[in-house]
Amino acid sequence: IDAGAFLEALAYGLVVVAASEKLFPGYSVVGSSLIGVGLATAFPRVIGTLDAAASRLGTVFLYVFFATAGASGTGLAATLKGIGPQLAVFLVTLYAVHLAVVLGV
Repeated sequence: IDAGAFLEALAYGLVVVAASEKLFPGYSVVGSSLIGVGLATAFPRVIGTLDAAASRLGTVFLYVFFATAGASGTGLAATLKGIGPQLAVFLVTLYAVHLAVVLGV
């Protein structure tokens, strides 16, 4: 995988997110899923060439997401007294399941 493949996969992702923000305001996560899966279904050969680079980029961004969610989750639990314990249980469960999947347990 070369730098061009990473840039192409990143550009595809940014275009999908931008289109989703424009077409589905307030529901951009659902919209980007619909657009991304729709394009991959409609053009499997074109989008398939992005598979290796997009998979590696996705893994990196997933780890960044989990790190930032965990970092803000502990501070958030301290400030939100009413739902702090429930949030802590949710985050612990989330990370435990993620770790089990990653380790293949």
